[in-house]
Amino acid sequence: MMNLPELSVNRKIAVSMVICIIILFGTISFFKLGLDLLPELEYPFVSVVTSYEGVGTSEIEQHITRPIEEAVAMVKNVKTVYSTSQEGFSTVIVKFDWGTRLGVAVQDVRDQLSYLTDILPRDADKPKVLKYSTDDMPVIFYAVTGLENTRALRDYIRDNIEAPLNRLDGVAAVYPMGGLEREINVFLDRDKLRDLGLSFERVRHIIAAENLNLSGGHITEHGIEYLVRTLGEFGSVEAIGEIMVAAPNGKPVYLKDIATVRDTFKEVRSVSRVNGQDCVLVGILKEAGANTVAVVDRVKAKLAQLAKLMPRSITFQPMMDQASFIKSAILATGMNVLEGGVLAILILFLFLRAVRPTLIISLAIPLSIITTFIGMNAANYTFNIMTLSGLALGIGMLVDNAIIVIENTFRHLQEGKSPKRAAIVGASEVASAITASTLTTVAVFVPIALAKGIPGKLAKPLGLTVTIALFASLFVAVTIVPMLSSLILTKRHVNRHASGSGRALFRRFADRYKVWLGWALRHRALVLGSTGMAFVLSVLALNLVGAEFLPKQDNPMAMFLLKMPPGTPLARTDASVAKIERVMRSQPEVVRIGSFLGLSEATKYDVGMGWGAAAVNEAQIMLTLLPKDKRKRISDEVVEAIRDEIPKIPDSDFEYLDTTDMMTGSQVGEKPIQIKVFGKDIDRLKEIVAYVRKRCEGIRGLRELQSTQREGKPEIRLKIDRHKASQLGLSVYQIERAVKDAMLGVVASRYRIGGDEFDIRLRLRRADRLSENDLLNIPISSALGFSVPLYQVATVSHDVGPIKITRENKERKITLNGTTFGRDIGSVVSEIKKRLSDLRLPSGYSLEFGGAYQEMRDSFKVLFAALAVAVLLVFMVMAAQFESLLQPFIVMFAVPLGIIGVVFGLLVTHTTLSVPTIMGTIILLGIAVNDAIVMIDYINRLRRRGAAPQDAIINGAAVRLRPILITTITTVLGVLPLSFSTTAGAELRAPMGITIGFGLSFATLLTLFVIPCIYSVIGRVSFNPRN
Repeated sequence: MMNLPELSVNRKIAVSMVICIIILFGTISFFKLGLDLLPELEYPFVSVVTSYEGVGTSEIEQHITRPIEEAVAMVKNVKTVYSTSQEGFSTVIVKFDWGTRLGVAVQDVRDQLSYLTDILPRDADKPKVLKYSTDDMPVIFYAVTGLENTRALRDYIRDNIEAPLNRLDGVAAVYPMGGLEREINVFLDRDKLRDLGLSFERVRHIIAAENLNLSGGHITEHGIEYLVRTLGEFGSVEAIGEIMVAAPNGKPVYLKDIATVRDTFKEVRSVSRVNGQDCVLVGILKEAGANTVAVVDRVKAKLAQLAKLMPRSITFQPMMDQASFIKSAILATGMNVLEGGVLAILILFLFLRAVRPTLIISLAIPLSIITTFIGMNAANYTFNIMTLSGLALGIGMLVDNAIIVIENTFRHLQEGKSPKRAAIVGASEVASAITASTLTTVAVFVPIALAKGIPGKLAKPLGLTVTIALFASLFVAVTIVPMLSSLILTKRHVNRHASGSGRALFRRFADRYKVWLGWALRHRALVLGSTGMAFVLSVLALNLVGAEFLPKQDNPMAMFLLKMPPGTPLARTDASVAKIERVMRSQPEVVRIGSFLGLSEATKYDVGMGWGAAAVNEAQIMLTLLPKDKRKRISDEVVEAIRDEIPKIPDSDFEYLDTTDMMTGSQVGEKPIQIKVFGKDIDRLKEIVAYVRKRCEGIRGLRELQSTQREGKPEIRLKIDRHKASQLGLSVYQIERAVKDAMLGVVASRYRIGGDEFDIRLRLRRADRLSENDLLNIPISSALGFSVPLYQVATVSHDVGPIKITRENKERKITLNGTTFGRDIGSVVSEIKKRLSDLRLPSGYSLEFGGAYQEMRDSFKVLFAALAVAVLLVFMVMAAQFESLLQPFIVMFAVPLGIIGVVFGLLVTHTTLSVPTIMGTIILLGIAVNDAIVMIDYINRLRRRGAAPQDAIINGAAVRLRPILITTITTVLGVLPLSFSTTAGAELRAPMGITIGFGLSFATLLTLFVIPCIYSVIGRVSFNPRN
């Protein structure tokens, strides 16, 4: 039975057809692959957002947040429940175990919330359940300006833009947000209400009853059935004022007699603008699995068509454009792949000094990559930073197997075999070794692909890409390479190549290597001792490297959150934002400034995910920066300049929101640095947090350390006298409802016109709700037939209430949130811990670190466990190949040799220990052992042929020196462009390239001397100095 090399040499046409099939399906797959920044990531977070307008923080916690916490805690696989209660708004974030099917979890959360229908206040909005996925984020965000006001602009977008964009292939939804919203306001005169003895409730019921269309059954006449309908809905805004609300002494009183009916807007509690102009935001969401770049390109093309029909004043300004960043990042990564491939081929030619063998080996690169496209398409992957990084990391390795086959084929040709026989034997002899080396490289991806959390999500597509490419290169090495070698290589060509200057030069180098190796073998104690010392020092030096979860990316977008003192009205917040905008406009890198003040549609989703403006005293500011290649400063430096230049606003907080964390979902609702203090008493928690904050002052690299608990908001509190109220026929609920309806208003019905619906809101006119005195004179209608002013049944006091109450797993907490600049998270937290080492907390109180630091620790645990499993898998693969437990043990010494290079590389390039760095180290583990496998395999072969142990070690290492150096240099040069890239997305790619490049370089250099020494020690082969 023929083996694969023999079959390939004897069936050249069949192999050629296989190549054509691979190229055909690979090309088809290539055009089917989409473009994305990162693999599709679905994070184990679900947010439950509930609005209850006008209600205080304490009541939100008691009536909304706690019942929701109790309900969602019963859902399966819940890990942590975070909650935030603030005026008019409740957010409960549920964190599930990684691996939980989020679609099922969302449905389970909704099912649990359905049981709260009768428990939650009737006036509260229905809880909204939001999941966090990259597919749920807008692929492009436009700020639209123009027309006379934002209401007209929003109507134009709804009528002329929304539908055409929704029809585009790949577009899931188009969301217009912000701007003025139409509302029919009925402003009641307090005095006239009191004189007529009418209550808010009565007027509300009248309006609702007068605005109805009802069916009245059927009539059959003359053989035709007719539907009977009574049409009573308001046909115009004026008709609302014509309804009768009372008839004292038989004289009708109409709504227009006691109220002013106005077709106007909802109360302005938020502002959205871009570059100083009021705007409406339009977010475009793509369908799951759709190509982000293709969807955005279709949207832009459609808007270009629609622009010809739009009024000239309307402009669409992109605030966030994922496609632009994706294109630049993917193009840069693709160039890294191309540059690495070219460098690998060039070094091959320099070593081989011959076109034919270089051409044969180089074919492994395109054929392997084309095969990879087929696997990526079958797995529904896209071109993204991780899949292309996998190709960039593997580009140099793709020629390794082919190099070893060609080298062995050359040797057999030199021994006098025919080209056909040399090709068959040359490939067959090393097939086992290159298969084992491929399996060891591939084996390391299994544990990291199965890892939980962000590391597993990022590693899986990267690992699959490299795995398919390496298996494809193995197939090419044992089929196509021998087939082409039998056709192209001849004895004359080999002899000319063997006598060339390159071969002669390398023989002299190999002779020198023998001398050096002989010296090392005679001084094994010195060599092994110094290597061991270098390894220990490198492990100790890790403390100097620093650590972070994910490297900070230089994004063309920056986001800030301004929090003014509690009680600050919207106008004052707006004035402060305007000052900050002036500073931002002075930065040459800033292209566009979007400001979103107060809680609105635009910020509600952000608040649900733990960031965004939630009240009129808060504002979210978004900057669009020039592309990375068109600015001199990185985004972090621009942010730091803005921090330094903005005017100081007393009692205000101004914080930077890292958009990298938002895109990766690593910290939903959390910040890079978090110090959490748990306990029951808010005042005691405040004292502890104030002390901790003071101790952390002046820490280098720590920025914006701010407490989630701020000074309370001023409150006017009404204390109801139950005794007086009951005597007057009033209940507490009636009084509270009357106050709320008068001040905040109540939606009495809906005005329908042209297929649209607008609220009809009933409230006191503005002149009757300006002061505390107005509040006390609100008329309360009694069931006994008269009305009394509020001051007769309630007294007033002034106090402050909590702005925000945060809880974690049902326990109250206050958190100190901070960011970093110019220093890694690990170092900053280490210094914080030192300063707090003497902190003694009262009983029942505790302190924890969270945020990106905790995510980093959790991910590192997962990755180090994956590293341990990878070591075992590599050992087992080698044990199966060598049929020995001892020799794989020798080979595994290449791993600590690579670690020395990794630490050295991190130190000299100022790269921190992070998730990509550790992933690169695990990949290095599978590559570093390959040189030792090839060397020991040939040493064993020589010993089986009868060579003396000493000669077998030295000659075996010398014979394998050439393929070892070629494969190492091609791999290192293949990742070189990746390692030192400074283009878009380089922050995620470069750490892996640096780790593999430096680690493999050191591992190979030391393997050439250390592995023979260890082999001789374990094999008890003596190298006496006299020898």
